[in-house]
Amino acid sequence: MCGIVGVYRFDGKDTRDLLFRALYSLQHRGQEAAGFVVSDGKRLVGFKDLGSVAQVFERAPATPGDARIGVAHTRYSTAGASRAWHNAQPIWVYHNGRPLVIAHNGHLARSAQIRQQLEREGEIFFTTSDTEVLLHLFARPPEGDLPQRWARVVGEIPAAFSVVLQYGETLMAVRDPFGFRPLVMAEYPDFVLFASETAAFHLLGKPVQWREVEPGEVVWVDGNGVHRARYAEPGKPAPCVFELIYFSRPDSEFVHTPVYRFRVRTGELLAEGETAHVDLVIPVPDSGVAAALGYARALGVPLEFGLVRSHYVGRTFIRPAQTERLSSVRLKLIPVGSLLKGKSVAVVDDSIVRGTTSGRIVSLLRDFGVREVHFRVAAPPIQAPCHFGIDIPTHEELIAYRRDPREVARGIGADTVRYLSVEDLYRAAGQNHFCVGCFTGVYPEGSL
Repeated sequence: MCGIVGVYRFDGKDTRDLLFRALYSLQHRGQEAAGFVVSDGKRLVGFKDLGSVAQVFERAPATPGDARIGVAHTRYSTAGASRAWHNAQPIWVYHNGRPLVIAHNGHLARSAQIRQQLEREGEIFFTTSDTEVLLHLFARPPEGDLPQRWARVVGEIPAAFSVVLQYGETLMAVRDPFGFRPLVMAEYPDFVLFASETAAFHLLGKPVQWREVEPGEVVWVDGNGVHRARYAEPGKPAPCVFELIYFSRPDSEFVHTPVYRFRVRTGELLAEGETAHVDLVIPVPDSGVAAALGYARALGVPLEFGLVRSHYVGRTFIRPAQTERLSSVRLKLIPVGSLLKGKSVAVVDDSIVRGTTSGRIVSLLRDFGVREVHFRVAAPPIQAPCHFGIDIPTHEELIAYRRDPREVARGIGADTVRYLSVEDLYRAAGQNHFCVGCFTGVYPEGSL
């Protein structure tokens, strides 16, 4: 999971400040590395490094004042080595004398085989990231127009990608035919913005209009304005429901669904049929807060912030090493002992993946005198890997794989565990066109 941004300015001014503000709003989507490229269409200046968006932009050299095209990226790795400078994005080269720059969010399920084939044909790679495979496929002859190029790419790799790409004086945005990963477009009086989430708009002001880039669509901007075309017939829509559950910022909107409202609704539905008697509802901050609010309201039980988050520690789910996830839990979450001693509590979180973080949370609460811990999960049990851009691991690493809720409760040390059903997930969203492969093990037809 990553955050991508593309900007085309019609007033001829530098895009750097716009890129920074938009990408800063997407920092939650990746914390390993960040980078940007600005260009006048003929020359480019790029900088990328390990670290946060603010740190990387602060280290970057000065850029030209007339670089009207910009591409930026913040990285969370699902393919290629973590914390490796060469895998930071954007990736930029010159092709036929023109700048070619790419930033990608997703995971290319067949990239390893295609990379091997390209290498046998003499292609040279500078990274271990699957993104570079897309770059090679786009640049291969015959050239054709943009829809033809992307039709050829998707013939090799059907999913999963949302891409911002500059080629010469053109900026384009592309979403795979299933729409797994988010991508939105906003039009302002003097520029066009592409970004992973609507949250990117908020530091730039209200756009004149915005919309999602549709599955199977390429949108491009040049000196003649905005153009759009279908490069592939859309498959059955399969946007990733985990965007709503966890990854997107609460103030974003994804597939016409406000993220915050969805999360509150999952908590309300989770409360239906509740049999445990609890004194308090405690959210796991920050992604469990909205669901906990809905859950507590529905039960009529007080919501208390019994776990205080240190904001100097990043999101544990997207930390690249398991040892870091374990060590960061106690650094990140501080129990409020005066609230907890002797209480029966419902702990509400967005999901349980490996169970390591959840187990540490339960252990922390026990250490501070909690009498009963009832773990409530605002998503179904995760029982299968994700092949499309989220670091959900092998079956054997998933705590819910072939284990019922009682076994999961024993595994994390809780008194009970309850999950939301897939059907209630659809109810919360008001639609059922999602990829739920990580919950069911059934992936969209033709996507792999």
